[in-house]
Amino acid sequence: TNGTGTQSALSISTTRVGIGTEAPVGPLHVASTDSICYFDQHSVNTTAPEIVFRKSRHATIGTYTTVLSEDDELGRISFRGSDSQSTPQEGAKISCRADQDWTSTHHGTTLDFYTVINDGTSVDPRMRIDNNGSVGIGTTDPITTLSVIGNITMGATNPTLIFADANQTHDNLSWMYTTGDDTLHMRDNGEGANRIFMPRAGGLGVGVTPTATLQ
Repeated sequence: TNGTGTQSALSISTTRVGIGTEAPVGPLHVASTDSICYFDQHSVNTTAPEIVFRKSRHATIGTYTTVLSEDDELGRISFRGSDSQSTPQEGAKISCRADQDWTSTHHGTTLDFYTVINDGTSVDPRMRIDNNGSVGIGTTDPITTLSVIGNITMGATNPTLIFADANQTHDNLSWMYTTGDDTLHMRDNGEGANRIFMPRAGGLGVGVTPTATLQ
């Protein structure tokens, strides 16, 4: 409060700062009917404002000589909201963890995304970006560049699954579903020609739209 007893916008103790609250529950607590934080940077370069999470296993503040262990959490963004309980409950989070014991040359990490299913309260992992860049959806252990546990839906005028080389040149093969004739094609992208035809009505055609079960 200020000298007249009016509530101040800033509360400072030895270990905590409250902006808009006199009872901060963490080192920095912002409370408002419009809690939007802005980070502006005005500089003639390519850098941008940062939010930095720093984790150390050393108990002394400012000392970072104790290395992280595998599964240590480096940082977390938690999304919470109020229900009938006295404190806001977690509804989603993004978490970064060490994927190995750290050394000066080994900094492996994973990034996990969590949500809560409707009519539930458990915050469960939904997607992981692994240490090698592989993405798992519905799994925290992707075994390929993209691992999906569940169904995949592709929607477009002519949705296409393209198989390309490491340079991602599209002169290889693709599977294309053409909505006009309701047919799934295996397509030679280099020649611009369909090689296999699989109409929804049935039949399999090699080089031609089939008029029989196999043509």
